[in-house]
Amino acid sequence: MQLYLFSAWGLTLVCAIIIGSWYDRDVAWGLPLVVLFCWALFLLAGYRRRGHAPTPASDLDTGQQRAWGRQLAEDLPTPAAVLSGRTVIFANRAFLEIIGLAGRDDQIVGMPFTNLVHPLDHDRCAALLQEARDGGTPVGAHLRLTRADATLLRSEVRVSTTSPIPDTFFVQLGVTLASPVHRAEVDDSTPELVDRIEQVIFQLDAGARFTFVNAAWRRLTGHPIAKALGQPLVAHLHPDEQKEAEARLQSVAGGALDHLLMEVRLIAGDDTLHWVELRARAFSLAGDEAPVVVGSLTEVTRRKQREEQLRSSRRHLNTLLDNVPGMVYRGRHDRDWTMEWVSDGCSELTGYEARDIVDNTRVAFGDLIHPEDREFVWALVETQLAQSKGFQLSYRIVDAAGEVKWVWEQGKGVFSSTGDLLALEGFITDVSARRGAEEEAKRRLWFDARTGLASKAIFDDRLGFVLDQTRLWGYPFAVLWVDLDNFGEINARFGRDFGDRALAQMARRFKVLKGPGTTVTRAGGDEFAVLLTDLREGYPLDTAQTAASAGEAAVRIAERVGAMLAEPMRIDGRDLSVSASTGIAVSTTHYPSAEAMLLAARRASTAARAADKGLCRIAGA
Repeated sequence: MQLYLFSAWGLTLVCAIIIGSWYDRDVAWGLPLVVLFCWALFLLAGYRRRGHAPTPASDLDTGQQRAWGRQLAEDLPTPAAVLSGRTVIFANRAFLEIIGLAGRDDQIVGMPFTNLVHPLDHDRCAALLQEARDGGTPVGAHLRLTRADATLLRSEVRVSTTSPIPDTFFVQLGVTLASPVHRAEVDDSTPELVDRIEQVIFQLDAGARFTFVNAAWRRLTGHPIAKALGQPLVAHLHPDEQKEAEARLQSVAGGALDHLLMEVRLIAGDDTLHWVELRARAFSLAGDEAPVVVGSLTEVTRRKQREEQLRSSRRHLNTLLDNVPGMVYRGRHDRDWTMEWVSDGCSELTGYEARDIVDNTRVAFGDLIHPEDREFVWALVETQLAQSKGFQLSYRIVDAAGEVKWVWEQGKGVFSSTGDLLALEGFITDVSARRGAEEEAKRRLWFDARTGLASKAIFDDRLGFVLDQTRLWGYPFAVLWVDLDNFGEINARFGRDFGDRALAQMARRFKVLKGPGTTVTRAGGDEFAVLLTDLREGYPLDTAQTAASAGEAAVRIAERVGAMLAEPMRIDGRDLSVSASTGIAVSTTHYPSAEAMLLAARRASTAARAADKGLCRIAGA
């Protein structure tokens, strides 16, 4: 500013001299003198105005902030700094040392605090300062700070405001130096300045008794400061934590611990509990033999409540997951299907504990997948992930006991904002019972449950097909209707279960019929139907032979079946024998439908039984 005024004065004087030279000699000397006189008046008025004008409030605030910051921050054992708005106006030795700028405070004082914060945490830092300004209570958050050597320092940053000085923040880092930082010499106004901070600042003697505590103690606990002096700190803590806190404070005072950091419950004057973060460390004052302990108490009740709510939510979630009939998982996308986390349902599903599968500690989940299904599972999941879609599939696993289980899995990929696959998350459950029901239904469709023979639906389908083929190509076939003559007496005498076992033995005797296309089914309670597509077993035959020759061949086969059925059988020490009456329908009769042919064979069986048990009769003969 002075340079500007001097330049302006010099330029004005030169102009006056030049203009005065255009006129007579008196003007040439008079005009510069007038200019000099006017500038003198202007400077004198400005000096008086500046000397009597009040100093702006902002200048006073800045000076007050700087003095308060130096005396307060340097008095603490932890890294601390003072901000005016977002600008650093002071940083203590511990703060400078922890960020690698020991002895170089000029490099951060006057600079924005965000210069020390990692760019990704700028928004979080701004929200933290705003929360401290709005709430008026100490707040904290984890931020990444950038050291002078470009390395990152991850630390909890706690911020509090000071009521006397507006828009001023006191910042502490949740880290402690390996070497103690001795308190600087301060004047008698330090206690008054320390009272402005919202955190409790205290000093203890070797017996852990208060020798100093700031006004925040009264605001937090309701206890007068005078009453606290001379009392042990632990006397104000919850009884469950007094013993541990006392032992650790003694360790700090004795030098066994470099610093103390713990969360304890503080009992206020109205018997309410406040969770506080207790920080302390010891150092020796000049001229004193015994070390003193200084530290702070920061209320973290709201944070503890949030943590408890989060833990409660997690407990509810874990309880829910533990009762889900299956396994919830998060894993990596590799051939081993490496699991990062699995729910307790893993034990029931696989037979292995969760700790056995996580990170392939004992067994990889990929090894549990049935060898025949591994490529199928990998290929299907790969296809769905390539399209960023979820996947659903069923496959087999082999559990710890060697049992094969069918499982159903539903999952999806977890992708980053750039599209990179980070993990797989999903749910796997045992569907062996459902698959068993499906297999049973399938077997009922294809096989008779009591005898294991082909189902009636399959028999009718094959009979219709063979009849259509015979009309096209002319080769003969026959249908046998076999009725067990005295099987009803066995059920009545020995019971239904015994009869079922006898019926199963009778059904197995039909397996001697091995011609291609030969099909046997249980047609009724004690009746069987047999489709003979190849009559060569009964008689050498070709399509040119007569219907009588085909009938003779069918009769030979039917008699052989009857003889096998009549052989004695032994069940539970009982010898039984059963005869069979058989009706035969030969395709050369040209039946209009499969139902008509089967009905003709049944009627022939009834006629044979009426004539004499154990006989065979050809339909229409």
